[in-house]
Amino acid sequence: MHLIADSGSTKTSWKIAGKGDFSLTTIGFNPMIQSSENMSDGLLVPELLVLANAISKIHFFGAGCSNESAKTKMKNCLKQIFKTAEITIFHDMDAAAIALFGSKNGIACILGTGSNICEYNDGKIIQHFPSLGHILGDDGGGVDIGKIVLKKYVQQQQPWQTLLAVHGLTTDPKIIVSEIYNTAKPNTYIAAYAKVAFANIDNPVFYNIIKSSLQNFFTNQVYAYTKQEKNIGFVGSIAFFAQSIIKELCLENDLKFVQVIQSPIDNLVAFYEK
Repeated sequence: MHLIADSGSTKTSWKIAGKGDFSLTTIGFNPMIQSSENMSDGLLVPELLVLANAISKIHFFGAGCSNESAKTKMKNCLKQIFKTAEITIFHDMDAAAIALFGSKNGIACILGTGSNICEYNDGKIIQHFPSLGHILGDDGGGVDIGKIVLKKYVQQQQPWQTLLAVHGLTTDPKIIVSEIYNTAKPNTYIAAYAKVAFANIDNPVFYNIIKSSLQNFFTNQVYAYTKQEKNIGFVGSIAFFAQSIIKELCLENDLKFVQVIQSPIDNLVAFYEK
């Protein structure tokens, strides 16, 4: 059986090609941020363990799998369970491009926990600048939006305790800072606060937080890819929930909006079932 996985930093979607009744969601994996031990522990899921000897091939598309070292780290973790499977690790940018355009051309964007972008042509990524990650980059991603929410809440003392608490988020500023610097995945911790902005998007303050972050994504990343290609598509939860703003920005920048896909997994499965 052929197992396909699409993993962001927050969650991973798993499906088996030709077996439509199998669908699984686990925690996300990012070898650039997580330790091998942390990722291996995250793979100890009964639904995966029971498949250990049945899976012959794995295509794993993952956030942070952008170089050979990260790919090897992720592969070794999977090998601990799927000992006999042929495992191929891809970057999550490959998943976005395939899901959005198949064998056609366009600019593929990821707006999930983080953000990324590439130019895709005839089934290949032909231009891709390295992502700066959650510390220096990720404009438009959940971590950037969450960071702005937290800055306004902590530094400007916005009275948003109730808005945070509704989503089960920590409200004590001192504890928030402590948890950010002591968690295994600080990017996903911060990105969780983006929920507050989207839940209150009708409030001009939160609307402007989201739009300014997305505008920075266009300014700092999209503009570098639009000299020739004008077709543009987006994957990820942030893209899905902010698609009305994204469509406005595409129109303002003379770009042809193609589509938004919340999760690439179904399109990836369909691609490999051909």
